[in-house]
Amino acid sequence: GINAEYGGHLLVQTSEDKRVRLWDTRNLELVHVYPVKQYIQSCCDVNTAGTLIVTGSNGFNGVGCEVSLWDIRNRMLLKEMHGHEQSVNTVRFFPETTEMVVSGSKDSLLKVWDKGAEIIEKRLPGQGAITDVIAYRDRNIICSTNNGCVKLTVDEEDFIVDMLCF
Repeated sequence: GINAEYGGHLLVQTSEDKRVRLWDTRNLELVHVYPVKQYIQSCCDVNTAGTLIVTGSNGFNGVGCEVSLWDIRNRMLLKEMHGHEQSVNTVRFFPETTEMVVSGSKDSLLKVWDKGAEIIEKRLPGQGAITDVIAYRDRNIICSTNNGCVKLTVDEEDFIVDMLCF
């Protein structure tokens, strides 16, 4: 996966060598390589403040399959969040939040995490693997899946109040 820091000059890269790298887009030089993880880091995103990275990892049968939160300034792993049963295919920060993340995986599970704690879990039956997600300011989520798209409406109390497949 690859993603850029909003309004900044850093590019985040995940790869099959199980590492997360920071690149300077001004001179295309490697700035930092985070410590190697146990599983392939398959996807990434940067929060709008440019202070945190979230990555998702490969895995199966609940082994690996974690969502990791990284500190850009202090160049360290902050948290590992577990709960997916298969590879995490996509991770996104909600806009204008520091640590609120949505993740989607090969096991059809969508999870929303806040400050490292799981607050929402939703299996999307009949949809297949979740391949990508978009998280909106109003906390709505759109997922791309192997079998179409799903829009989830989340209320202020962290409940999914509507699910529309299209």
